Amino acid sequence: MRKYFFIGIISAFIISCTNNYYAAGKKLSAEKNHVSAIEQYDLSIKKDLNGARKTKAEIARSESYYLLGKKAFEKENWPLATRLFFLSNSPVADTLLDNCYYQLSEKSFAEQDTSVTLDFYNKIITYLPDSELVPEIYNKRIRIYLSQNKLDLALEDFKQLWEKYHNDEYTKNIHPKIDEIIPIVTEKIIKNRDNEGLLDSIDKLKTLVEYSINHSDFVNLKIALTYTKLAEIELEAQNFTKAYQYFLSSFEFNQELAEKNQARIATITDGFITKGDDFLKNLLFTEAIESYKKCFLIEKEYQPAKEKIAYAIKREKDAKEAKIIFAEALNDERNNNYKTALKKYLESKKLLNNAEV
Repeated sequence: MRKYFFIGIISAFIISCTNNYYAAGKKLSAEKNHVSAIEQYDLSIKKDLNGARKTKAEIARSESYYLLGKKAFEKENWPLATRLFFLSNSPVADTLLDNCYYQLSEKSFAEQDTSVTLDFYNKIITYLPDSELVPEIYNKRIRIYLSQNKLDLALEDFKQLWEKYHNDEYTKNIHPKIDEIIPIVTEKIIKNRDNEGLLDSIDKLKTLVEYSINHSDFVNLKIALTYTKLAEIELEAQNFTKAYQYFLSSFEFNQELAEKNQARIATITDGFITKGDDFLKNLLFTEAIESYKKCFLIEKEYQPAKEKIAYAIKREKDAKEAKIIFAEALNDERNNNYKTALKKYLESKKLLNNAEV
C-alpha cells in the first residue's frame, strides 16, 4: 500500500514540475525575458504529458521567437532576425522574414556576390510566395539572369510575372528587356530543334509572340514556316490530310506565305485524286472513294472529286455485274454452250476487262 502511495506522490511531483515549466515560461515572457522563456517552453514541450499544454507551449515559444526577432529587426540585425523569424515559423513572423531576406540580398548584391543574392531571392519566391516583394524579386532576378546570358531562366521568371502579376509595375518595367531577347531566343529555338521537335517548338514560339512588343511579325513568320515544314514532311509521306491541316494552320501567322501555301494545297488535292485512281485501277473501290472524298477536306464542293466518286461507284456496280455474267459464262462453257458462253464473256469484258475474262 505504501508503494502505491509513493508512486502517486512521484507522479504528482512530475505533473507539478511540467506545469511549472510552462508557468515559468509564461512568467518569464511577461517579464520580457524571452530567451529564458523559450528554454522553459522547450522543457514543457519535451516533458509535459498534457497534449493541450504542449500545444500552448509551442505557440508561446513561437511568439517568443517572433518578439526576439522583432527586436533584432528593429536594430537591423538582419542575420539574427532571419534566424529568429525562421524559428518562429508563424504567419506574423513571415511578414517580416521576407524583408530580412530582401535586406540580406541587397547587401550581397552590393558586394557582387550574385550566387548568395539569388539564394535569398529563391527563399522569398519559394517559401514566402504571398509576399508583396515577389514581383520585385522576379524583376531583380530576371536582370541578373540577363546579365549572365541565362535567357531561358529569365523567360521562365517572366512567365511567372506575366501570369500572376500581369498589370504589376515590376512586370511592365522588365517587359522591354524581355522583348529585346525575343529574336535571339527565337533563333535559338529553331537552331536546337529536329523534326521530332517541330510541334514543341511552335508552342514555345507562340509564347514568345504573347510576350513580344516589337517582334511579333518576326516570330509569327517562323511559326508559319514551321507549320509549312511539317506539312511538307507529311506530303512526302503521302499523309495528305495531315499536310493540309498544317498548311491551314500556317495561314493565320503570315499572309504572304499563306498565298504561296494555297498553291501547295492544290498539290494535296492532286495527291488524293492520284491515290484514288491507283486504288481504282486495282479494283479497290471503297479505298478509291475514300481517297477522293478527302478532297472535300480542302474544298467542300470540289467538282473533280465528285466526278471521280461517281465514276468509281459506276465501276463498282459494273464489276459486280461483270462477275455475275462471268460466272454464268463459265457455267455455259462447262455445258458446251460455247456460243452463249462467248457472248456472255464479251458482255463481262465490256463491263470489266481483266486478264481472266
